Amino acid sequence: MDEPTSSLSEEEISKLFEVVRNMKNSGMTVIFISHKLKEVKAIADDLIVLRDGRKVYEGSARQLTEKQIAESMIGRKLDEMYPPKSLPLEEVVLEVRNLSSKDGTFKEINFKVFKREILGFYGLVGSGRTELMEALIGLRKLQTGQILLNTQKVNIDSPKDAKKLGIVYLPEDRKTAGIILSLQVFMNTTIMSLEKFSRVLLGKKREIETFKSYQERFDIKARTPFQIAKTLSGGNQQKVVISKLVQTGAKIFIFDEPTRGVDVNAKHQIYEIMHQMIKDFDVTFIVVSSELPEIIGLCNRVIVMRNGKIVGSVSGENINERNLIYLATGLEEGDSYKD
Repeated sequence: MDEPTSSLSEEEISKLFEVVRNMKNSGMTVIFISHKLKEVKAIADDLIVLRDGRKVYEGSARQLTEKQIAESMIGRKLDEMYPPKSLPLEEVVLEVRNLSSKDGTFKEINFKVFKREILGFYGLVGSGRTELMEALIGLRKLQTGQILLNTQKVNIDSPKDAKKLGIVYLPEDRKTAGIILSLQVFMNTTIMSLEKFSRVLLGKKREIETFKSYQERFDIKARTPFQIAKTLSGGNQQKVVISKLVQTGAKIFIFDEPTRGVDVNAKHQIYEIMHQMIKDFDVTFIVVSSELPEIIGLCNRVIVMRNGKIVGSVSGENINERNLIYLATGLEEGDSYKD
């Protein structure tokens, strides 16, 4: 079973595990492949951990904690998962004023983003985070409000408009909106910037060379540039999507659930890529994530949304699980939330 729970709810996962245990009790053997460590601990008797195509652990699943499994997968202490945070500049590169959508998914949104910042957006399902990001790149229509880029008002009616302005979007669902699974990997890298490779005809040789440069830089595990994208692992697919966005020359990157469906090692690599891009190109990130450790470990500042509105913003040492949960749920001190 290869990532059998990737699109299942908690209730469905529980039912699947019941089926797996019944299969085991009837004499069947199950090989369960997953990057979700809690599930591995819940269902597995024995465990093999792979890193970069090599076996780094084999033994009882009970012998290792989730943290130890993760550290085996990435080859370093989990405390080193997130690179040191870069300091943003005081220069405002993007400002949103009184933004409301026509469909009512978000309303009266105001915020600023600073150069070299990683600005996080956190909230529960239905809070309006993804819908807001879609509006910023022209996928969702606005009722009111203004978007200012480098202090100048801009109109963004489509992702093409956003790209011309230097804003690109990594979507929540990689397989349906981020990567073309049937295309060769080098084509996925260059597809958003084909004007750079063509005069009359496409320069395939330069496209391949461009992919190879990203392959080395981002550690994309592909046998050849001609490998079909759907045959790559989730983490390598995501790195190809990121290479496609970087190749456009954009300055503002909106990443929606950037590490969903990738293993722990690929997560660390993606975080390193982001920080290196900030250092090399002075870019800015807006990161939407449902994973609290990711939001806390990555972001300079976090905006929290609830029911389509911004309900708070935290920065520095105030970016912690308690503050984010309280804002996202509306709980107050003394309510039912527990650490």
